[in-house]
This record gives sequence, structure tokens and C-alpha cells, in this order.
Amino acid sequence: MDNAKSFGNDKYPRCGPLHRIAQLEKVRKKSIVHIGIRGPRNSPAQMEYAKEMGAKVFTILDIRSRGMDAVIDAAIGLATTGTSCIYVTICSDCIDAAFNPGGPPDFNGLFPNELFSALYKLGKSGISGLDFVEIYPLQDPRGFSSHLAAWSIIHALAGLAARKKEGTFLSTS
Repeated sequence: MDNAKSFGNDKYPRCGPLHRIAQLEKVRKKSIVHIGIRGPRNSPAQMEYAKEMGAKVFTILDIRSRGMDAVIDAAIGLATTGTSCIYVTICSDCIDAAFNPGGPPDFNGLFPNELFSALYKLGKSGISGLDFVEIYPLQDPRGFSSHLAAWSIIHALAGLAARKKEGTFLSTS
């Protein structure tokens, strides 16, 4: 869930960016949405913390039962309420290990088509920023995970381009 307050002696761990984001004064905590959460890497304390701050969590089971389109529509509705900017952060942990050799060996994650369609829709809804984290090149000498990250960003950019083509592109000035 990447919302850990600390990890060992590390006050700013790589598993804690959403905790740090939630501490920012202008961030509306109820606009924080976790998508594709699954597995034992997410402790009950992390789930409780997400609930305490008001974040919404969509598990992989939600995606499998409702479909990615329905989940992303709901996530966009939550994330856009009371704000003019959406920032998307993708951790490779959400992707199924079969498609992400440079990430953790966790199965039952998102498939590329689910991730790509979600990012296209997010881009088309109007995002202000995007990052893709936790790709480990030494675990992936053929670069599959890096290519998956690049294609993910391309799908988000294609959504932004479709938004601009339709004339609904918002300027940042």
C-alpha cells in the first residue's frame, strides 16, 4: 500500500510515499485511492491507516468482480472531488509477477491490459502528473518490467492526447 510511516530505522522508506503525501496540508485524504491491493505484503496496520486517513481501497478482488472500468470510474469520482489536480503513482507491486519480472514475486496482480486501460481512462480524465516506481533492472535483465512501465506511460499519454483532441484539456496556468 506504500503508506508505511517508517521501515526499521528508515524514516522515509520506499514503502511510505503515500504516508508522506497524506501529511501534506493541501492533500485531501479522501481523494487518495489505492487500486489493486492484494497479498500479505500489506499488513493489517497499513489497511487500518488507509481507512483512518479516509483513503479508499479497491482490492484485486474488487477489480475481478466489478471490472477495471467500474473501479476506475469510481476512483476518478473520488479522486476528483474537491480538487483540480490528480496525481497517479504506480508501484510495480500491483502487477502480476508473470508480467513483471523486475518486481516482487507476487501473483494475482493486475494484468497489463487492466493497467493500460485504467491509465488510458485516467489520462483521459485529466491527470496532472504520473510516476512509475519499483522496477529492479538487476532482477530483469531482458527489460520486460521497464518496457511494461514505458507502455503504461504511453497509455496514460494517449488518454491525455484524446482529452486534448476532444477539447477538454485543462491548461495548468
